[in-house]
Amino acid sequence: VFAMNLEECYDLKEMIALTMENEDDVYDKIVKNNVLESLDMTKASFFNIIFEKCLFIDCELDKCSFNNVVFKNCEFPNANFMEGSFSQCEFIDCQAKGANFMENRFHDVTIRDSNFRYGNFTKSKFDRVEILAVDMSDTFFSECHFKNMFLSETKFINTEFF
Repeated sequence: VFAMNLEECYDLKEMIALTMENEDDVYDKIVKNNVLESLDMTKASFFNIIFEKCLFIDCELDKCSFNNVVFKNCEFPNANFMEGSFSQCEFIDCQAKGANFMENRFHDVTIRDSNFRYGNFTKSKFDRVEILAVDMSDTFFSECHFKNMFLSETKFINTEFF
């Protein structure tokens, strides 16, 4: 997926503060084993990023843009991703229990081997999205638009679609 060399980022919190201060984007990074708690990253843009084994506890990621981003073995307990966009992204073996993805756009996204239970995707738009072996139980998909979806081995127990 990534044709260029990615620079390792050891302190995501510091990098986010610098890029937000300079109104810049976060790009071409690999971020491993970072723990972020209650961090406000509203309106941040991420390009060509790999997040691996990162923990985003109660983080604000509203109106963020993620392009060509991989989340691998990441956790997002109660994180807010409202009104954002995900393009050419992958969530692999992630835990996003109770995460709020309300009013997001998902284009060319794969979610696999993950747990998104108790999530909220209300009013989101999905185009060319694969959801593979994911627990989406007790999740809200009210007023969503779905186009070119592929689902396999995914649980939708007590999930609301209306």
